[in-house]
Amino acid sequence: HHGLPTRLLDWTFSPLIGAYFATLPKLDATGELMEPEAETAGLYALHDCSYITVEDHPDPLSVEKPGLFFPPHVTPRISGQGGLFSIQPNPTEELQVSFETCAYRWIKLFTFSRDVAREIQRTLYVLGIRQSLLFPDLDGFATEIRMRDTLVDCYVADHCFDAMRTAEPCAAPNGGPATQLGNSGVTEGPPSVS
Repeated sequence: HHGLPTRLLDWTFSPLIGAYFATLPKLDATGELMEPEAETAGLYALHDCSYITVEDHPDPLSVEKPGLFFPPHVTPRISGQGGLFSIQPNPTEELQVSFETCAYRWIKLFTFSRDVAREIQRTLYVLGIRQSLLFPDLDGFATEIRMRDTLVDCYVADHCFDAMRTAEPCAAPNGGPATQLGNSGVTEGPPSVS
């Protein structure tokens, strides 16, 4: 959190925002979209029916088991990202261990390939899940403007302007509808322990 180590781990209640961070698009020094670094990417989903409140736990170090905390919306980033945090009382124990003992508490890992990650990046941009939504400040807007031309060909391709004049739909870079996202390549499995 702004470079400060804490026992809080960032989560979001939005699967689309989670997918954005799992496939976070990055630009190289020339402004070109970089390939995702890993062959596969993952998105964790966590479920818990109880929440930690400031009223019940004014001292975060007194929390005895991991749980979820909805913070006050003190910055636009927390609001834009649908932010919440998990609190880890014992930083030497992996988070999922405490979620393996109850049926109503669980963590699942969904993995997908690099090709699916690239398609997710473009689709999320078209759906409005963008840097300026999640980081509503000057840096977020500037990054989004730089990424716009690399994530969606319609902003720079002449054929899309011609298509708009002839009322033909503009296609995504892979030739399909701009908002289509197949589920091929996405697998579900237990979280990996490392």
